[in-house]
Amino acid sequence: MCFHSSQCRHPCQPHISYNSNDISYRSELKFLVTNITDNLIWNIHVCSVCASLSKVHQSIKSLKDVTSFHMIQTIYYAYFQSRMKYGIIFWGRNKESVKAFGIQKKAILLISGVKPRDSCKHIFMEYGISTVASLYILQALCSIKKFKGNLKHDFHFHGYNTRGKTNLHKQSCTTALF
Repeated sequence: MCFHSSQCRHPCQPHISYNSNDISYRSELKFLVTNITDNLIWNIHVCSVCASLSKVHQSIKSLKDVTSFHMIQTIYYAYFQSRMKYGIIFWGRNKESVKAFGIQKKAILLISGVKPRDSCKHIFMEYGISTVASLYILQALCSIKKFKGNLKHDFHFHGYNTRGKTNLHKQSCTTALF
């Protein structure tokens, strides 16, 4: 797979052979349940996550009247939130992640027994459940903390004594090959 920006009109598709066997070029592949495309747009993966979350929502719907609230809450955390959280650092900023939030909201309303048109902000707070956006922010902060030794601050690049010298340096890069 050769990665490129989504604006690239003629992406590089190299011809690769191994032991005289041709390996076909793929613009999309599934790796550890994550759908990766050659332009790193996560729409396909978000659709896959939403399909998975919808199945869990249906399971919760069928079990709601049969099991206790504690069991439903355990099912939510074990199946729903864990699937939503997996790889969210990559796809959480995608505009399609709103669909995942919609399914999450339906599941929370179902668990709490609130009508579909009611606000669920207080339910998220009452049950201590993080929204898709909150989970994305949490994962981003955790990865910054984990790799903070590899990150540079602004004072590494200039000697000026400014208020923002301790800010993390935002490195700009170009995606052009030439």
